[in-house]
Amino acid sequence: MTNNIQIIQDVSLLYEISLSIGNSLDPWENCHTFLRTLISRKSLSFGSVWLYRKTEAENNVCELFFTHPHFREEEKTIPISHQILNELSSRPYLGVSNEDANFNEFVHEKKVTKGAYAIFKLGDLGFLKLFASNRSEGFS
Repeated sequence: MTNNIQIIQDVSLLYEISLSIGNSLDPWENCHTFLRTLISRKSLSFGSVWLYRKTEAENNVCELFFTHPHFREEEKTIPISHQILNELSSRPYLGVSNEDANFNEFVHEKKVTKGAYAIFKLGDLGFLKLFASNRSEGFS
């Protein structure tokens, strides 16, 4: 029965997000609405959207496009050779917790010492990074 309740809550969340995002064509505003809703409904600590960008020096990077809440921002770009992007090149999702030996390589935000990341590939655009400080074994 608990599983059915979780499914209903997840469908409700998706419906709420789709209604709120459907009101704007502004990507920044849509990221704000999406992350704010997802973070509050799923009890997450923060989330961010990273997008691929070509720099003036012709080097590809992944750049922080939006984060919620903003006070967690620290690094604004990561090189295209970063471990996150290498991992996502062969799969659509990546889960990393503080129990993983390479956890610190995935931390780009302020004051993160323990918890878990869920990182989702956004096609050829970049990735979505979610963090929960209250989880140590990944997301379910």
